[in-house]
Amino acid sequence: MKRYISILGLIFFVIIISLSLFVDFNLTKNRYVVRDNLVKKVVYTESQEKQTKDVLDLRDLNNAFVSIAQRVIPAVVCINTERKVKLSSRENPLEFFFFPFGRRDDEELERRFQGLGSGMIISSDGYILTNKHVIDKVDKRGVQLTDKRTYEAEVVGSDSDTDIALLKIDAEGLPIVILGNSDEVEVGQWVLAIGSPLSPNLSSTVTAGIVSGIGRNIDIDRTNKYSIENFIQTDAAINPGNSGGPLLNIDGEVIGINTAIMSGSGYSQGYAFAIPINIVKNVVSDLKGHGKVTRGYIGISIGDIQDTDDMEAFGLDSPEGVIVQGFTLGSTAEEAGLESGDVIIEVNGKKVARRNELQTIIAGKDPGDEVTLSVIRGGEKKYIKVTLRARSDGGTELIAALAESDKKEMPDIGISVEMPSTEYYKSSGIKERGVIIADINNDSQAFQKGLLKGDLIWKIESIEMKSGSDFKIALEKYKGKAARFFIVRQKTGDTSVLSLRIPN
Repeated sequence: MKRYISILGLIFFVIIISLSLFVDFNLTKNRYVVRDNLVKKVVYTESQEKQTKDVLDLRDLNNAFVSIAQRVIPAVVCINTERKVKLSSRENPLEFFFFPFGRRDDEELERRFQGLGSGMIISSDGYILTNKHVIDKVDKRGVQLTDKRTYEAEVVGSDSDTDIALLKIDAEGLPIVILGNSDEVEVGQWVLAIGSPLSPNLSSTVTAGIVSGIGRNIDIDRTNKYSIENFIQTDAAINPGNSGGPLLNIDGEVIGINTAIMSGSGYSQGYAFAIPINIVKNVVSDLKGHGKVTRGYIGISIGDIQDTDDMEAFGLDSPEGVIVQGFTLGSTAEEAGLESGDVIIEVNGKKVARRNELQTIIAGKDPGDEVTLSVIRGGEKKYIKVTLRARSDGGTELIAALAESDKKEMPDIGISVEMPSTEYYKSSGIKERGVIIADINNDSQAFQKGLLKGDLIWKIESIEMKSGSDFKIALEKYKGKAARFFIVRQKTGDTSVLSLRIPN
């Protein structure tokens, strides 16, 4: 009997414990707990509620990154290139060590150089977007998909001014990227980069960061004065091999093509640059349809507003606008009435603060399109309509952009001038009358602004330099002010306009 009672007691004890655990679990789930036979509601503090929400937000961001990577990686390719270079045995630096007494003849040696880049599939029938510098001057262009299939790519066309190339592989039913709108990009927004940094073994690498700047002009191609730069800057890790890969927004849309890095080591230091996808769209359309790019051309050389002297000299309220420095032969802008020294502040009502913004807008236009330029001339706003043309040489160039130097203002202009001789005009081909810079102080403001000995000053503001006295009159009239100097460069014959502050 006692044994029976003990068994019943044990069973009863187990049942009580089980019920208490069950109640505790359910009540805790519903934010209640059982303590000391009392049911108490758990009260979360405001900071705890916020912490919970922050964790959920992070999970949402995490899930977004994962979703983008899973969807876009299959549409990003690795591009392997090969270039063959023939060297004479006499040019081989190792020749002496292997053949110290030389060869019987000057034998040609062939070396192969491997290159690496990235690209993105933009149509299911095999069109691939990448950078021109990835596939330029190479003998082989191999494209490897994420499923390890490889193809030899054909170059449909390329554009040097934007560093864009369009490739084609013989394939169907491929995954594609979605092109977004780079005009909506904002500093501080999240972005992802996908590509093949450093090695084919690192293909499909995904890095994340933010947009750290927009509208960047870093003079990446100093050999091409028509280069169009309006880069998106990001701190997402970009390295050699990432070139041609996509920069994506949080919706997984391509907003740029990763193109360059700024680094002292050659590897990522947090400053990477992508071509805005809206610039790319127009280029791709022309390359796909015609194999080359045809864009509008107005035939001007341009520069940026640099300092307060420029603002004063050109009659501006802010350091925004593009200075018309000069014109190319047959310039449609000059025919329309644009003048050297005008400052372009708008195109079709859209503000332009820097020369790369003007270049980007005009680059999106076709020959025959008409644009309305808003310019400041003598402190007054004027509107000039210009019909764009194609270049006469059949190229795809846009606007000649003259580099400006950001130098500190010096106390005087530091130049002496003389009247040019007849021989000067004959030898230089310069037709403008003016005064020649006979000597210049290398520590002067004029030298820092880019003037050189032999350059010709043909006008200061509205005063033309018909004699040495005109130069003195102009200096006296604009004493204590920043004035516009109209220059003809001796070495090139190009015209430019710059401001110099004339000391009291």
